[in-house]
Amino acid sequence: MKLESYHEMKAFCDKNKLLQPGDRVLVAFSGGADSVYLTIALQELSKEWDFALELLHVNHQIRGEEAERDEEFCRTFAEQQGLKLHVCSGDVPKMGQEQKCSLEEAARKYRYQCIEELVEREGFDRVAVAHHQDDQAETVLFQMLRGSGVRGMGGMRPQHGIYIRPLLFLRHRDIVRELGQCGQSWCEDSTNQEEDCSRNKIRLTILPMLEEHINSSASAHLARTAQQMQEVQSFLEEELTKRLPEIMVEMPGQDVKEDGQLTARIEAIQKLPGALQMEWAHWMITKAAGRSRDISMRHMEALLELAQGETGKRLDLPYGLCAGRDYDCLWIRHKDQNADVAANTGEESAGARTPCWKKDQTEPVNIVLTGMDGVSRTFFLRRENFLTAFEHNERKIPKNNCTKWFDYAKICGMLEFRHPAEGDFLWLDVQGTLRKPLNRLLIDRHIPRDKRKQIWILAEGSHVLWVPALDRVSAGYYISDRTEEILCINMITESEKKDERNSTCNVLPGAGGEQN
Repeated sequence: MKLESYHEMKAFCDKNKLLQPGDRVLVAFSGGADSVYLTIALQELSKEWDFALELLHVNHQIRGEEAERDEEFCRTFAEQQGLKLHVCSGDVPKMGQEQKCSLEEAARKYRYQCIEELVEREGFDRVAVAHHQDDQAETVLFQMLRGSGVRGMGGMRPQHGIYIRPLLFLRHRDIVRELGQCGQSWCEDSTNQEEDCSRNKIRLTILPMLEEHINSSASAHLARTAQQMQEVQSFLEEELTKRLPEIMVEMPGQDVKEDGQLTARIEAIQKLPGALQMEWAHWMITKAAGRSRDISMRHMEALLELAQGETGKRLDLPYGLCAGRDYDCLWIRHKDQNADVAANTGEESAGARTPCWKKDQTEPVNIVLTGMDGVSRTFFLRRENFLTAFEHNERKIPKNNCTKWFDYAKICGMLEFRHPAEGDFLWLDVQGTLRKPLNRLLIDRHIPRDKRKQIWILAEGSHVLWVPALDRVSAGYYISDRTEEILCINMITESEKKDERNSTCNVLPGAGGEQN
């Protein structure tokens, strides 16, 4: 049975490369006019293009006897056409109650669950759905009224992943007319005539009114707008892809949970044109979430507002994500990663103290600590005579960010490596008249708030001797011409231990710079 628009559908599939010889195609088959038309057309096309066709019917158990009637029609139709039919049946009303969502949403979730499970089990290459031009117009108008922007107004694409839509060019009224000409029956879903949801109101009332009173080709024009918006969207995606290396601190892999977080440069974001800023915001959230559904314009605008805001601000996003701005960077990650950070830097971390040196100690000590980057570094502490230690260097103290020397006489009690605590300070002068709170120093060096408690410091009480991450030493322990003994501390990474010849001696990650 060749339908009137068969050749047009064939040209549409060819233009959009929807099907290939040897494909296994699953048709989402409700038994309605659209899916019946699609099945007949694809069955005819399969004879020319050599692909296999099977059907899937989902009984949502919403319409009682009517749903059973539809299922029986689908079985009879498949048998008449010589096609294999898969049937899934589930209590969708009960699912909606359990999932606390609308009946329409529960039905959609169950339908796609059935499709995806069957595709995985049977190995289908394509899933054909019977969306047509009126569905496209309805989608564009719905998305426009929601304020979805360019992406939303692009509506449905002819192909999205394994899903194909061979009938997007065709009006529903033409589908019904052609089936009537062939004497082919179909099922009518009574719920399609109920104006109990926004889409039904658009389809049953608003679009007909637009075509009657505004423009008889309103649906066609909306569908054409969708195609143009898809072209604009493709351009934005391509342009953003070119610029991502400049925007992102590090390009992410496939799974953000493995990679930790996404971090972007604020300055690079602000230089983007407005349309690309919005595209970047969508990319950032969907990349972190691993999905795009329910990511709306308000989420993207909120992320861009965060990029324009003050450092330290935070933002909650869908799918358990949070975002934040820290100085010149904006990051986004899963909240459970925040929990991990809190577990490592909260009360337990604040109490993580490693006593390393007593005043009367004489034997050298080795301490191994893990920095913010997960790299282990060993600190070698030893007590030395000042004149002997620097005799080979004409008693001049060299500049070295991995080895520090402290006046031993100025050490009064126990030294310990620990994380910052409230009240910590450094001396800015040798007399101690000028003091700087450690927290202020970390802020000035642009250490992100959630990283500050991960930094290791060497302290005597609240007096901080050394902040290795910042290469900063308190003036209260400076060596002077009166110094007789010194405490020498050398820092080395595990990799440098293995290859001392190529040692590069780096400070713990945080911020660099010369000692003031």
